[in-house]
Amino acid sequence: MKELIASLRRDSLFQSWQQQHPEAYCTHLFCQITSDGTSQSPWEMGFYDHASGKITVFAKLLQGFEIKPADDVFRKDAGPIEKLDVDKVKISVDQATARCRELIPQKFPQEKVGNGFLILQTLNGVTVWNFSFITQSLKFVNVKIDARSGEEESSQSIDLVEKKK
Repeated sequence: MKELIASLRRDSLFQSWQQQHPEAYCTHLFCQITSDGTSQSPWEMGFYDHASGKITVFAKLLQGFEIKPADDVFRKDAGPIEKLDVDKVKISVDQATARCRELIPQKFPQEKVGNGFLILQTLNGVTVWNFSFITQSLKFVNVKIDARSGEEESSQSIDLVEKKK
C-alpha cells in the first residue's frame, strides 16, 4: 500500500491536482473483491479536501492513474474525516484477507458470502482493513481487522431487506 501511494504521489496528474488542493490528505484505499477476498478491480485512493468538503478519488490504471470527479463524503455521522497513515499498516492485504477468511465462517456460520469490497481506512483512531460482503440471504456481513495487529476489531451483519411481521 505504501508503494501504491508513493507511485501516485510521483504521478504528474496527482502532482498537478495536489498543487490546487495542498491541504488534501489520503483517507482510504478501496477495491472490489470476490467472495474469497481476491481483488476484482484496481485500487482506488480517496483524498479529502477540507476546504471543499469533498473527496477526490484516483484509480490505478495499467499505466498511471485516472482522476474521478470530486464527490460529497459518504458518512453516517458528522465526525471528522480521518487521515489514513499507511505507516501504521503492519498487516499486509494478503494477511488481512486470510484472517477475514478465518473469521467469516466463525462469525456468520449460516451465511454464504458473495462479492464485496475492501477499504483500508482509519475509524475512531484505528487503522483497519474493512471487509464487506453481500450474502445469498441478502445481508451485508462486515469484518474489520486491525491493520497493526491483525486482530478482529469488529464484525456485524446487516439485513438489506426489511422483514414484515
